[in-house]
Amino acid sequence: MAKNNLEKEKLVKLADMFDLEAVIEIFADYSIFHLEFPQVESKKIHHGQQDGTKRKIFIDNTFDLAERRNTVIHEIYHVENRLRHFELPESGVRKVADIIDERLYGPQAKPEPIRDPNKSRLEQITNDFGLRDIIDILVEYNLIHIPLPDAKEIRYGMVNWSNRTIYINSTEAYHERRNAVIHEAVHVYSKDHHLHLNEKKVKKVANRIDKRLFKRLESTTEDLNDRGIGL
Repeated sequence: MAKNNLEKEKLVKLADMFDLEAVIEIFADYSIFHLEFPQVESKKIHHGQQDGTKRKIFIDNTFDLAERRNTVIHEIYHVENRLRHFELPESGVRKVADIIDERLYGPQAKPEPIRDPNKSRLEQITNDFGLRDIIDILVEYNLIHIPLPDAKEIRYGMVNWSNRTIYINSTEAYHERRNAVIHEAVHVYSKDHHLHLNEKKVKKVANRIDKRLFKRLESTTEDLNDRGIGL
């Protein structure tokens, strides 16, 4: 019993460490694709897969929203598990992913933030944008790293609304890709929440979120080396 309690405490602590910052850092390097997986004897091979060598995550888009959401968390946590050298087995990754899923979407999940009349709309978005918001986006959108044309309006990234795909310029430096992931995610967040933010306001919010999450990393690569990314 004591051993089981210690194991559960460890998994809860690992779930505590998984946050918006971790997901943004991963997707500054990784792509995610939603597609229909092949069938073997009328059964799906997997709900999702990830390829650490090619830095790609694949999600089967034929399952319902709750299944896809859990799978996205599960596959992202596989990446986190590997980059942080936690060395959890599949069962451990599954348990941590389920804890995170339950926290974000279960009966005890935090309600949507209430509008604070003392804060500007941009300040409110900057403070409220969190882990659940980025997961919601990654469940519905592909995010792909490819070389983009050297044009001012799409140099770092862009969203193709027709095929629900976020493109990040793979030729840019790590910190620029990281900022681009935040920037394009804010574009999607603005559209999905009918906020109608223009490009200037999206950029301002994205830069504020970037600063909130990563200001301490401006003069050091220590955390990046710990995660094994951005090198």
